[in-house]
Amino acid sequence: MKKFLVALVAVVLIAGCTGQPGITLNGNEMSDKGFDVTVSPVTNNIVSGTVTVRINSVPVGAGKVSVLVERPDGGLALLSRYFEDGSKEMALDTTQMPDGTYNITVSAEYASASPPGPWLARNTLQVTVKNGG
Repeated sequence: MKKFLVALVAVVLIAGCTGQPGITLNGNEMSDKGFDVTVSPVTNNIVSGTVTVRINSVPVGAGKVSVLVERPDGGLALLSRYFEDGSKEMALDTTQMPDGTYNITVSAEYASASPPGPWLARNTLQVTVKNGG
């Protein structure tokens, strides 16, 4: 029960920290302003091996979608890349990351936006990578 409460508090804090009052989180599913994303497999916010980020829907006006994987303390980003045109899924190889806590942020942006943003919608999921390394 204690682990569940800690995980729930972490999810609430992340939703608040992203500045997105409309965001909803349901386990590994995130939604903000019509931007629906699923990260899987995720079990109790723990990931290992290959993780898939799937775009279920994007808001009107979005020209590009990006994924950023970084430490929650604002440390160096381990991955930052855009989905290829028309692609709905992206595989993330967590075996190349040291075990620890990370934020996976998926952003829908205007086509003409310069990185980073401005975002139409943005979803962040905090996960713990556990690959035994």
